[in-house]
Amino acid sequence: MSYVLLFGGQVREALSLIKRARHLARGTSPRLQAWLASAHAEASAIAGNAAETLRALDQAEEAFQQVEPGSGPRWLAYFDQTHLVRWKGHCLVAVGQPETALAVLQAALGSVDASFVRARAGALVDLATLHLRQGEIDATCDVLARAFRLARETQSTKNQRRIIEVRRHLRPWKTTAAVRDLDELLDWFAA
Repeated sequence: MSYVLLFGGQVREALSLIKRARHLARGTSPRLQAWLASAHAEASAIAGNAAETLRALDQAEEAFQQVEPGSGPRWLAYFDQTHLVRWKGHCLVAVGQPETALAVLQAALGSVDASFVRARAGALVDLATLHLRQGEIDATCDVLARAFRLARETQSTKNQRRIIEVRRHLRPWKTTAAVRDLDELLDWFAA
């Protein structure tokens, strides 16, 4: 429910629900606690609260250190160290910590299982966003094209929306070869 609120623009309400869920989950599975702390970090990043984001990320890492293999709810079995690192990179990009975010995203991309295509696409969108913020237009377009191919493969609407948003920020460079090539790819897939 918190994600519905969060991506519907009701950030304060989403944060309230996530905090309540974290409170209710005290003393439960460390994997669940780490996952909820990561969700809290993401919501805090979207709210623009860097200090709360970093605090929640630290709490997620602390909780994850207590996770035993195969423990926690079955629906959360996928949530491993790699997913935690990927989520951390996403949050660090959102709160504007480029140096740390780059290292974290590279580590995540280097370790994410090939079967997690949607997760890899999301991490690539974060990396493209980071390149864009650093003014690296060619790198932004290259990484965004890779993310788009994966997002189309998984039909991830969320990742496709995020890709379109990054592309919107490339408007000032629309006449460059890199952006034109990216637009060709996006048009080809849309056809």
